Amino acid sequence: MKKIIIVLAILVAIAGITPSFIGSKVEDKMRELAEISSEHPMINLEITDYQKGWFRSTAKMSMKLDFSTMIPAGQASPMPMESFSIDFTQEMQHGPILTDVSGFGFGLVDSIAYIHAPEVVKKELPNIDADLKEKLEMMSRMAFDGSISSTYILHPFEFSKDGDNISVMGAEFGGDMTSKGDYLVNGTWGGMTVATAKGEHVEIGKLTLDADQQLVKGKLYSPYALYAGDLSMNLEQVVINKGLATLTDFDIYSDVKVNDDMLSFGVVFKLKQLDGMGMSFQDIVYDLAMEGLDVETMEELNKITMGMTDPNPEAQLQKLQAMLPQILANNPSLKINKLGMTTAQGDIDTNMVISIDGSLVDINNPMSIVAAIDATANGVAPEAFFTAMGLGASIEPIIQQGIVVRDADQLKFNFTMKDSQMLLNGNPVPLGALMQ
Repeated sequence: MKKIIIVLAILVAIAGITPSFIGSKVEDKMRELAEISSEHPMINLEITDYQKGWFRSTAKMSMKLDFSTMIPAGQASPMPMESFSIDFTQEMQHGPILTDVSGFGFGLVDSIAYIHAPEVVKKELPNIDADLKEKLEMMSRMAFDGSISSTYILHPFEFSKDGDNISVMGAEFGGDMTSKGDYLVNGTWGGMTVATAKGEHVEIGKLTLDADQQLVKGKLYSPYALYAGDLSMNLEQVVINKGLATLTDFDIYSDVKVNDDMLSFGVVFKLKQLDGMGMSFQDIVYDLAMEGLDVETMEELNKITMGMTDPNPEAQLQKLQAMLPQILANNPSLKINKLGMTTAQGDIDTNMVISIDGSLVDINNPMSIVAAIDATANGVAPEAFFTAMGLGASIEPIIQQGIVVRDADQLKFNFTMKDSQMLLNGNPVPLGALMQ
């Protein structure tokens, strides 16, 4: 009996001491994540206050977005404000026994976050912080191996100001991130309606998002990390001014693959139907793909284009030029597999392939890239479409110029470029035409 009591006493002691130990580890992790996120020159994530308790901790954080870092010296900012801050609070329950998020379980920490609106928003909406706390739930649980499961819930709400009315539907998104960088995200948002005092009206329908991606380069949570995998989004409908313009069933699908340290990606935009101003278009498609990209190079490009190596745009351009041989080393190619749509007069379809032979490019001679390009492009459209658009008078002149050819009731073009020679519909095109 005494042995059982001793064992129970030891277990109780461990259960009492462990939360404090875990709390210290959680604080270290929080500070590490803030430091990694702040690698982006436009973002500064700072822990302004951290109150660590035995079983619980509270962190106050501030994220400053500084747009001035992306503006060349001497140029005026196009933004209404050069920077603003978003503050939020995280209330954390230390493991190993957790109950705050997803019920009873085990792990390192349960976290519930609350956003505090920027001061400029509070001036217009004094109760916004209380509304956010009531309407927006952000919860996550971190397991012992560092993986995180998160849930974000937006409850429906409405507000009005100066005759403008906004009604926002509910949303729920979930995400799972492993310590190795594999993550799943999925969820839906019900959409929103905006009605202004001037009579303008916009309806945004249901949005669905799914992503399944894996970290392939860089640090987890780093702003310039590279991920492979797929992402899909669907927006059911957008209606502007009750039918003045209507977008129906808009899809975005992207897929990034990595094989032997070579990255390829594709992105497809699809719009089932677009109606407006008495016209209707169906099955609008833009299918883009790129291949021959080295993972190491793409990581460095991410750093340069995000201003992480130098926020000055002119310096970024110089660094991009210096990287040109590295970018072209694997003969990258760009493909527009399809750019087209269905109209009342028939289908419009175009495609293009451009590849660059990096061995022919001399960084000191920009014109050498012309000889390195191998390109083809094709397009076809019903002639009646241009007539219906009021462009009928322009058709004969562009046929006479050889820009398009007439084939029955269709207008077509074919363009090729190889070894610095360009052909448009089989006819040579002077290289200088590109410069005009």
